Amino acid sequence: MRDKKLSKILVLIPTYNEFDNIGVLIGEIERLKIPNLDILVVDDGSSDGTDRLVIKLSKKYRNIFLFERGKKMGIGSAHIDGINWAYRKGYERLISMDADLTHSPKYFKDLIIASYKYDVVIASRHLARNSMIGWSFKRKIITFLNHNLVKYILGLNYDTSNSFRIYRLDKIPRKIFNLISSSGYSFFFESLKILKLNCFTIGEVPVVMRERQKGVSKLSFRDFFLHFWFMMRLIFMILFRRSCLLANQ
Repeated sequence: MRDKKLSKILVLIPTYNEFDNIGVLIGEIERLKIPNLDILVVDDGSSDGTDRLVIKLSKKYRNIFLFERGKKMGIGSAHIDGINWAYRKGYERLISMDADLTHSPKYFKDLIIASYKYDVVIASRHLARNSMIGWSFKRKIITFLNHNLVKYILGLNYDTSNSFRIYRLDKIPRKIFNLISSSGYSFFFESLKILKLNCFTIGEVPVVMRERQKGVSKLSFRDFFLHFWFMMRLIFMILFRRSCLLANQ
């Protein structure tokens, strides 16, 4: 599964008030005992002690790092900051995931194996039946509608709203991520569209995701509005300013 040349993997976990979940998640990752794998928690000023718990865990596990941003700055910008941190530290692969326990580390092996074939691999909810366990009917419908909207408008037949992915940073130049403008949830479909426009390969592996058990979702009405606004903006850029989305222009 691993080779000597591609040995450094970073797991990126953005957090905001995930005290009840982050310790459990880190424990699950550590029990996998994947060599040369580090964890970076990017915290946006949690008030519930998430940051203090991560600091405590970093003393137990020497492969844990905390990036404190002090305030909520957007899930997309948290990913960009984490990705830039990974480039600076020389990681070849980056796995991104949520802290709410919907993304299981047991799929790391599948993502890593698939990353030998693709530049980006998404852990997809749309490849297997009954893949969203415990999800409300409303959330399933929203996910389904968003998936098809992005599929037919942007031509991306992937699980584009899902952050559970692996990136080949050794193959994707850092400047590609500088082309992404969204600091919110739109980051997830915008990043894939820009990667595809720049001819990077995208793959998927099937996963099952359980509904969040503790804590609350961070999605707001404003996030939904910005999601669709950025989709329209991206279409405009593709049609009239395509060169701004290409790294070699």
